[in-house]
Amino acid sequence: MTDQFSSFNAVNLFDANLFQKGATPPRPQLNTQASTGTPKLAAHAIEAPFPWAPSAVPAAVSASVAPAEHHARPQAPDRALASAQALYQQGRFAEVVDSLLAAPLALGGGAAAFSLLARALGNLGQLAQALTWCERWIAADKLDPAGHYLRAVVLLERGDHAPARTSLRRATFLDPGFVLAHFSLGNLARSRGDNGEAGKHFANAKRLLQRYQLDDLLPESDGLTAGRLAETLGAITDPEPAP
Repeated sequence: MTDQFSSFNAVNLFDANLFQKGATPPRPQLNTQASTGTPKLAAHAIEAPFPWAPSAVPAAVSASVAPAEHHARPQAPDRALASAQALYQQGRFAEVVDSLLAAPLALGGGAAAFSLLARALGNLGQLAQALTWCERWIAADKLDPAGHYLRAVVLLERGDHAPARTSLRRATFLDPGFVLAHFSLGNLARSRGDNGEAGKHFANAKRLLQRYQLDDLLPESDGLTAGRLAETLGAITDPEPAP
């Protein structure tokens, strides 16, 4: 690696290093404030291999979370979602799950609620449950590329690479400009030794990054800038200079 990265801390995103200047930042949270009103995926790389894996899962949420287990007094759907989003921003993920599963909105439908549940459970390390709510999110809104992308991230953490690749391809089909999905497809191809396919996906990601300013935050990234991803792509794809 060249000296230009010597002052950056390396962090990992699907087996590829990202670099950030100076000290390691605090663990990011998934951004739930989107222009469409739908909670957005955070694909930002951090120290842990899975972007939302905590050091410990709070006791308030068991490994077998199910809607039938929650009997709290229900709130109105709009109030429940707004309250859950506020809790999410505070990192109170177990309370997000509890509050939404007690609400008619989560049980009766609503892609926004399903999305928030999937993200909160991912943050809690509850991958099986996160995947369940990803499926319900996709069923409620098949055309939302973020749902397919989050499903892919969960599957990758579980080691299910083939279905993750399918979900990533669906995300790029629905949104051909989805930079992080192209980047993730490149990393998957590289991990199985298919450098030709990896190069095509990385080239797509590089081309799409040209639409952004260096300081622009990438969609679904919760803080990852176009410049930082460009540096990562350069480190992966550009040959090392001769010593």
